[in-house]
Amino acid sequence: MNTPSAEEERMRLMGRGAISFFQSTTSFMSQTINPALPRSSFVFTAAGLDVDPHPCDGQSISTNTYSVPGLPSFQSTVQIPPFDYSTQNFPKVAVSNTYMASVKRTFEKIFPEGDNVDKRFKQTPGESQGATSASSAGCISRSVKQLFDTDAPRQKDKSIRGDPSSFKRKWDYKTSKHYKQTKGCAFSLLSYNVLAQGLLEDNRYLYRNVRPKYLDWRYRKDNLLYELLYLGGDILCLQEVERIHYEDFFQPNLGQCGYAGVYKQRTGIKSDGCAIFFKTNKFNLVMFKAVSFRKSNISLLDRDNVGVIVLLQSVQEPKVNVCVATTHLLFNPRRGDIKIAQLGLFLAEIDKISHSKTEKGDYEQCPVILCGDMNSVPGSPLSKFIQNGEMDFNNVLKGDVSGQTEGRRGPAKILGRPLLPSALNITRNCQFVSALDERKETKSSSSKNQTKDENSKEHWGSWTQVGSTQGVDEMVVRHPFTFSSVYPLDEKNKAVTSNHANTNCMVDYIFFSAPRDRSSKGTRGRLELLSSLQLFTDEEATEMGGLPNSIWSSDHFSLMASFLLKP
Repeated sequence: MNTPSAEEERMRLMGRGAISFFQSTTSFMSQTINPALPRSSFVFTAAGLDVDPHPCDGQSISTNTYSVPGLPSFQSTVQIPPFDYSTQNFPKVAVSNTYMASVKRTFEKIFPEGDNVDKRFKQTPGESQGATSASSAGCISRSVKQLFDTDAPRQKDKSIRGDPSSFKRKWDYKTSKHYKQTKGCAFSLLSYNVLAQGLLEDNRYLYRNVRPKYLDWRYRKDNLLYELLYLGGDILCLQEVERIHYEDFFQPNLGQCGYAGVYKQRTGIKSDGCAIFFKTNKFNLVMFKAVSFRKSNISLLDRDNVGVIVLLQSVQEPKVNVCVATTHLLFNPRRGDIKIAQLGLFLAEIDKISHSKTEKGDYEQCPVILCGDMNSVPGSPLSKFIQNGEMDFNNVLKGDVSGQTEGRRGPAKILGRPLLPSALNITRNCQFVSALDERKETKSSSSKNQTKDENSKEHWGSWTQVGSTQGVDEMVVRHPFTFSSVYPLDEKNKAVTSNHANTNCMVDYIFFSAPRDRSSKGTRGRLELLSSLQLFTDEEATEMGGLPNSIWSSDHFSLMASFLLKP
């Protein structure tokens, strides 16, 4: 990660302030807002904002006002009431020209000039936006709630063919909608490939049927933010996030809504990467690991993909942790061998971080959630490997590993041996040898009635071997997690998570550690799936007319689920 400069650190968002818009008519402010009046009739005030004494232009401020240059369309003074912060406990932020410019853009989005202003501004009586979005997005130009209608029947208005706003997503409740847990931490997680602008520009041919307006970042970013804030996931796992957009857009805007984030840019010349945001009133960050898949000493791992892993502690249940990991594996359909190696390395990192020492001195594994763009379709050997925990890759071709046969070009090639290079020091159980040795020593020292050799043989077995074929088939790989998929992965499932160049497919997933046998005991039973946001079908995605569009501003759809984390 890049170390922020003193200037960047000084301008960092520290909390939420309250910005209010009022209309100035005969008096300072009127009680009723009329959006049909000129934009110049509006003023705004800010409460709970700590004005930076050293703004970007270098001039100090000794009063409670801050003039923003270059904002002629409405009054450009933020009025800061003289609150006593020591007693009022208002949140504070540093106000910069960049921040105020973003306020201006938000204001213009809320109160657009021109025709149909009243229609764009009004909300349906009784309708409310998501609690998180209300403070940041305000009255948006379209009703986000109508796109995620949890009560109305799932149907589209067939009289408006191709209108994306006529397609709605519903929640699929795994238990009673009004279920309330007695113990544990209920939380929601969203996974979303937001389509890096740089990749979009480099591959314009994929979006030749999309109106140029919908490909413009200035248009896309507002739709993406509105969707994230309305859904309001407690954890947001994002892929294809441009570094500059993480720093200048996602981090400050989500920061205003109580999120903290971590980010890892792809290596080499790539400008995008993966990010995880989490609500600070819900979780504390215990550990963060940025994983680079490129290894200079391993020829197989020569690509720039990355992953991000966080270990989060529940604020509500301080003794409960959850490990969340997101990645974007290599796309190339011909190089399944690279995808296996990348995934094996990532699973080993997750295994290492998800284990921690208990007060008794032994190791315990916390529940795990793995999500992201795996660039593999359901039923493929790679997706089966994640879900089943074991896969025999004998007689599997490189181009068949991810099941993306439509995108495969060139002659089919067999997988090389071994699948996991010995230089990684990872077992064929996708675990670091060093991590196993540490846990083995701890367990051996606590087992008085067993010798070290007996304990090693019983608990670790031949799967700890690295770079050897004795007792181990090099083409069979396992992992130590018991994953279940939030979304069904059977062949009958026609759900779609991605669309570009008129091709629909499912390549994004949310996996969570859960027991396959309900009667099983242990930490894997401490994470229960409560609900999931339904995906569109292949037919619906086709009728919608492709991605991005006027509503959905990525070439992927968001995935979201809610869980109960038990103590």
